[in-house]
Amino acid sequence: MTNNVNFDELATKAFAPTATSNDYENLFAATFSLDSWYFIADEKFDYKIPYCAIFPDFFGEAITLTVFTDGERARKYIAEKGIETGATAENPKTPDDLILRISTNGILDFFDQLAPLNIIKIFFNPNKGSHGFHHDLKMMRPIYEHLESKNLISKPQAEITETVSEENTQKADQNANEIKTSGGADFDALSKKAMETNAMEDLNALFGAAFALKEWNFISRGELPNVYPYVAARADVADNQPMIRAFTDTDRLMRFARENNLTEADGSAEILTIPTENIVSYLEGFVEQGAFGVWFNCDLESKDFFIPIKQLQPIKDHLAKLKPTAETGFTALVLTISDGLNLPSGFVKKSTYNCNFFCWIPREWTEDLQLKPEYLEKLNEQFYGANWRAGNSDGSRYVVLEANSAVMSPERVQGTNWNVVQNNELNRYWFYIGEANGAFRNVTADEFQANFDAHFQSQMTDDARKKQDNLANFGMSETADGDFDLNLNINKVGTVNFDTSIAPFYEAIVPLLKDFQGTGDYLTLLRFEDSGKKDQVENIIENTHGAYLQIRHFLYLNPKNNVRIGVNSIHSRHLRHVQTNAELIVSFELCKNLDNQTGVFYHAFQGPKSEVLKLSEAIQPILESVNYQAVQ
Repeated sequence: MTNNVNFDELATKAFAPTATSNDYENLFAATFSLDSWYFIADEKFDYKIPYCAIFPDFFGEAITLTVFTDGERARKYIAEKGIETGATAENPKTPDDLILRISTNGILDFFDQLAPLNIIKIFFNPNKGSHGFHHDLKMMRPIYEHLESKNLISKPQAEITETVSEENTQKADQNANEIKTSGGADFDALSKKAMETNAMEDLNALFGAAFALKEWNFISRGELPNVYPYVAARADVADNQPMIRAFTDTDRLMRFARENNLTEADGSAEILTIPTENIVSYLEGFVEQGAFGVWFNCDLESKDFFIPIKQLQPIKDHLAKLKPTAETGFTALVLTISDGLNLPSGFVKKSTYNCNFFCWIPREWTEDLQLKPEYLEKLNEQFYGANWRAGNSDGSRYVVLEANSAVMSPERVQGTNWNVVQNNELNRYWFYIGEANGAFRNVTADEFQANFDAHFQSQMTDDARKKQDNLANFGMSETADGDFDLNLNINKVGTVNFDTSIAPFYEAIVPLLKDFQGTGDYLTLLRFEDSGKKDQVENIIENTHGAYLQIRHFLYLNPKNNVRIGVNSIHSRHLRHVQTNAELIVSFELCKNLDNQTGVFYHAFQGPKSEVLKLSEAIQPILESVNYQAVQ
């Protein structure tokens, strides 16, 4: 099962005051249905045990095992906590070297091994930006057995792959499945061609496809958590030197495992998957242990290929140099034409001035920094007339004596004030914008200038957002004065008086959001089925930068227990600061149980710490006035 489940949403529902047993089952069923769980290796203990921590606000002094539903959350947690990799000049490591991916097939046995370490709790996704969830570690096996008895756990991917492979009796279907699971590449065909020709372009295609995979697959050996790839030598390959057996997909891996009696008693096989982004450093670690190379797809039905481990990095560097720079978007080009009028007598009366065309066109209209011939002809047709080569009614016709075009550098484009360009005796100027349909549109100098102003403003905004988003990966934002601010995520729930109104919360935050604009979808804290909603009223609120808040009110009848809930909510879009482009998210959800006259208030702020603290401080007096009591 691929990790396409919204665990934040499932956890929110499971730990909400209105949660039912079904919500809880759905959360842990999805968790146990994952192929693998991700842990952080504790380098202080030589990577032999996963990272544990103490969460005093949740579990007091209880030792807690941290676990993540995907590798990205684990990477964020490493950055948030400043967990050291133990890297040295002789042994460089990255945060990815700390991430352990352990198959859920043997996860319960792994937990049994942790029992002597007095680990009490297990905390899933404790990183910022995630809605974590937790339980007693000793309850993992009973929970699993309960879910399994109700058939709520999906079959692990390795077992599904094996079953499908056995049922495929048509070779074409099998090949199609292998291509699909190999990231779209037909490795048999690529390997066959590369081995036959030994041509550089064919080798580039083969190994380029291998490095383009998201991950490489290995048969796992060793006991959790100290697992490693299966290594074996063969006399007729690489002079009988030890080779790490790798597979581009799990179908081939399972075939090889069955062919060589490497499966478990139930026919399954433990699979170790390593992300390709850090595969080279991982495999290089086995050279000192005697491994010579990596042998891909060595099952009997596949066309195999191998490479010495020491050549992986040079090949990866070589492939990186082959990737062309993305030629997307628009570019500015100047075309200068010297023309004349060819009279019926054959005499050409040359024009006394040059025609200069400044163009803003799709980049693919250019080749070798010049306008492609077919688009040069289109521009001529737009300027001289569609039938210009046929001539005029009096027998004369325009002729282009010389034409030169050149793409302009971004520096020159940005430094030019187009609306002050003036015609003179030797040069005259026109302005064109290339349309999506391949045509040129003539515009004024002012329109041309406005087009560039909008383009560079958009580019500056995009660059600023990319910079902020990159910083967000490390848990930070850049402030208007160029300093750095930690990001903070506050996501809380508590009981409030039944007569609580959401209006004061709105009034408190609006002044603090005046410099933010909405740039994405509205984000809700809780999920309500549309079938249970009634009498919904929705308003979109704008500030000087446009729509940015959504206010909703509706009556909700819970289909599971028929409880009537009055819902009032305020949700922001993905807000961006108009100056820094730092992202901020704001959400309120006030739920009133109309049957027992109780109220629950949810609120979430996520973004730069300084902004989040301002919002939190602004609503604190209101929370106190409605007797807010935080709940777990």
